[in-house]
Amino acid sequence: MNERERQSSRTRLSRLREINRRRAREEARRIPAKKLAEWIDRCVEWQAFVLWARVIVEAEGTIPSQVASSLQQRCHGFSPDAGVEAEPEFWLRLRRWIDDNVFQEPKEQGWLVAVEHYASRDLRWEQTWLYWEHCDEQWQKSRPSAYPTFEEWRLSAQSWRFPPANGKKSAWDNANRVNPEQLKKAVADYLAWEALAYWVRAVVRAYGMPASLAKLLRDKCPGFLDQLSEEGTSLEDATAVWRKLIAWFDDRIFGFAKAEGWFEAITIFARSSLQAERTVSYWATCDRAWSRRKPSHYPAFDEWRRAAADYTER
Repeated sequence: MNERERQSSRTRLSRLREINRRRAREEARRIPAKKLAEWIDRCVEWQAFVLWARVIVEAEGTIPSQVASSLQQRCHGFSPDAGVEAEPEFWLRLRRWIDDNVFQEPKEQGWLVAVEHYASRDLRWEQTWLYWEHCDEQWQKSRPSAYPTFEEWRLSAQSWRFPPANGKKSAWDNANRVNPEQLKKAVADYLAWEALAYWVRAVVRAYGMPASLAKLLRDKCPGFLDQLSEEGTSLEDATAVWRKLIAWFDDRIFGFAKAEGWFEAITIFARSSLQAERTVSYWATCDRAWSRRKPSHYPAFDEWRRAAADYTER
């Protein structure tokens, strides 16, 4: 596959993402987050398998025994043709077979688009896709003496350091400045801090600034309340407190990523995740419900975050 063909593949994928985005979000709202997350993980893994098979087959011009054996083990009933000359895009038929057989439940129940949408926004998916592009480019020039097994290739993909952005705006801008494991941890940490900010926003909107919340913020965010006081920000202005809390942890907790130039990669991957969307949806639900009738006491953060993760819209 040449550069033009690879770019065409990415363009088609981008268009598909945009077309399916709204439909996917509507579908996802009615699926429990834990269940959806499990299917997203499967989707990421199967996408990696398809790309592994594809890159070897396109480098060889046929389906070698190594790939044929893996197809037989993982895809019972899938019968590939002789090679790329007989079926240039056999991987598309493989994807359809996987959709029909592995993802039968979400497909028949009408939420496969949601699974694929959120999987395609996952950091692991981006890593795998970029690693596939790297292997495709290298192996088209010079085929290796032996190809990695799927598990070997997948592990290499997950440790693949993001390449420089080369001037184009993308989800992995400057992610090459950090190792993948550090980026994944930073994304997970950012999701936790952003959930805290939304919980604080919900509580302040309904209850003002209770002493217990003020104590938590002093312990967890030293100097934050003093900063609000110095700036003249009302402690009962939920939106202002929320915005300033996000700015506080952006600078104080993730300042190292800003200094090293890869902070934007954290926010892009964190805010495009299913977890982030559930947090925002649950906050909006609490905001509406508590404005009409607030509970006798507000939930602890850990309790609220668990409820946000399990939240579905009926």
